[in-house]
Amino acid sequence: MGAISEDEVAVAAAPEAIPIPNVEQMPPEAVLRTLAIATSQANSELAAACCKRVRVLCRDVSLRRECLQFGALRILKSCYEAMPNDESLVLHSLAALVNVYADETFPRSAAVEAGAVAMIAKVIADFSSSTEVTEMACLATRNLCYGVGADALRRRKRAAADGAVEAVIAVLNNQPELREVSIATLRICVDGVPELKQRALKGGAPSEGVKPLSKDSGGSLLSFRGGLGTNRGGLFSFRSSKSAAKVRQQDQYDA
Repeated sequence: MGAISEDEVAVAAAPEAIPIPNVEQMPPEAVLRTLAIATSQANSELAAACCKRVRVLCRDVSLRRECLQFGALRILKSCYEAMPNDESLVLHSLAALVNVYADETFPRSAAVEAGAVAMIAKVIADFSSSTEVTEMACLATRNLCYGVGADALRRRKRAAADGAVEAVIAVLNNQPELREVSIATLRICVDGVPELKQRALKGGAPSEGVKPLSKDSGGSLLSFRGGLGTNRGGLFSFRSSKSAAKVRQQDQYDA
């Protein structure tokens, strides 16, 4: 199985509305190929449905791997770039991104290097008044920056270079109802990197936002291993979040 090519995504984008197929039953390749041609405002409803399907498929490790092999990150990013102001589409694409990288055994460096965090930081800036979108953006940032070891530290430094620290602090300062999720996200973003902790404090973060997480940095790992995706409660209690309510509205995939 190979990733869908850049040319295919660019050339196949349909400017006119496409009849909406039965997305709920699509396997990874079919849904990603459909999403690849739905990158226009005329197809925003179809694109959002495809993003929801990707999110659901990525609950399963083997199907998550297939989604990655078929270029899930690149296609989700392309879809966002085509419709960056469509709040529903942005929310569902972020929810899909959360589940695509919901397993710490899956490599996340490629996503960070490809600009996923830069995209998320821009979303936070553009949708600063949307609690649902900014919360989901924090959850995606958490999954992309989570981990221990040299790779995690590199991801955090690149994420910070792409604006993650300031973006999360903005959520923390401007949306008090998201204090818990933004504090948890910031702690992951700066964990084990002293210069990032100082940067966060100088940027207005409270001391609790830079408390260590990992054993290597003087704390203990939080109980995140029980489940990192949007279909689990272990990492960020997704089901009780405002984002969950918005994403699951009229969503036949979740019970």
